[in-house]
Amino acid sequence: MSNASEKKGLGKIGLFIYVIIAGIITTVPLRVYQILNITEPETGFYTGKNFTITIMYALIGICFVLPFAYGLKNKKMITFSDTSGLRIFEGVAAFIFAAALIYDVVSSYNVFISLYENFAPTSEMPTMSTYLNKSGAMASLAQAIFALLSAMYFAIIGMYDIKDKKGISKIKLPALSPLVWCIARIIHRFMRKISYMKVGDLFFELMMLAVLALFLLPLAQKFADVDGKGKEWKVAAYGVPAVVFCLICFLPRVIVTVIGKSDMLLSSSPIEFCDGAAALFAIAVLLGRIGISSSENK
Repeated sequence: MSNASEKKGLGKIGLFIYVIIAGIITTVPLRVYQILNITEPETGFYTGKNFTITIMYALIGICFVLPFAYGLKNKKMITFSDTSGLRIFEGVAAFIFAAALIYDVVSSYNVFISLYENFAPTSEMPTMSTYLNKSGAMASLAQAIFALLSAMYFAIIGMYDIKDKKGISKIKLPALSPLVWCIARIIHRFMRKISYMKVGDLFFELMMLAVLALFLLPLAQKFADVDGKGKEWKVAAYGVPAVVFCLICFLPRVIVTVIGKSDMLLSSSPIEFCDGAAALFAIAVLLGRIGISSSENK
């Protein structure tokens, strides 16, 4: 990292924070409206055309393009603090993420067991192996396995952060577990019936998982110190939309449940605490590790 002076505090990542705040304020209420008024609870699809759909797509597009363009433009000045130090916020966020992933382990494994026990031979799926693959059961099992590995990895990060220990870069292979966990979740969702003309819940989940994976890959490279040089801007540029997209999936479902309208939620898209925890961890990384140097990094 360059020895040049670096902006500190919330202002150090300027536009990135503003995009997160504006994105949450504008998209979350809009998504709550869509769930309550123009979404089929049986499928998660939109019931028809509505002006809020176009607005929502425009907003999420801005939340992705703006930080990406800003990060790309300033990529030689964006820094990532990979030195050891006491990081209470990131440590607590990592432990919360680990706990949420354990919950996801249980949920995913229960889905696998349910699908496994409901096997009945058909002309399309005559064997157990074919059924497990096509029904999404194997994807659910993979999700459970890598959620467990990811939980262990984030628990280690939390321990290193809170105890100010060195050596997180020595843990290399486990750093990829969260990325594989995201991929398993994506595969499982592609097993669902989808209408590309009326996508609703499924679209937002796929977008969230894709961007979260884009964020977790360079973050793993920085943490593990494997080909991480020059990846600082990607952590920031993908971290911002990852936060917004995770909260678009998480907060509206929580709000709808709190106001007593949980029956409007798609059964296959319940509240997933790992999404909210992922957003919290990404915020902690952005605030605690990303900076803007006054001159280009060498």
